[in-house]
Amino acid sequence: MKISFYQSGGVAGLTFGCEIDTRSLPGAEAAEIENLVKISGVLKRKLTLSRIVACDIFSYRISVKSSELTYHATFDDFTIPEGGRPLVDYLKKHVHICQT
Repeated sequence: MKISFYQSGGVAGLTFGCEIDTRSLPGAEAAEIENLVKISGVLKRKLTLSRIVACDIFSYRISVKSSELTYHATFDDFTIPEGGRPLVDYLKKHVHICQT
């Protein structure tokens, strides 16, 4: 499973991101992130950004590619799926500043 994650917005307006290929991770870590993706809710429905505008809101974009599917979800701090916070928190620990 390949996961791409981008976070943008906030007061500074920076974009952060990471790409994780679970095939390159140790078994336990790969299983952990794959489970976080499954319970996050991002694969169950199409998610779009809310219309709320504020300078300190973060927007998130997650792409998941596996042998069965390719899925893209976009949401923000207000529209994050109920089970999505653990996945976002995990991915935030692996981000770097992206060049735009």
